[in-house]
Amino acid sequence: MQDAKDRKVIRDVGIDQLAFLLIGGVLVYFTANPVIRDNTNAEDLDRISREYTDLMFGLLREGVVNKHAN
Repeated sequence: MQDAKDRKVIRDVGIDQLAFLLIGGVLVYFTANPVIRDNTNAEDLDRISREYTDLMFGLLREGVVNKHAN
């Protein structure tokens, strides 16, 4: 990872900052999401969790800019 930081491939973000961003996102997403209710079944929670994880890692890996947009 340090090699990628040195080559400016990834930003030099402190692991503590990144951890708080990820944990904060998880807490807000799963406590304030109106789709998730007390009676949401396990299968739906698994799907929602996968979707959230895919989105977060995609944003971390690729950012929010659509490089293919015209």
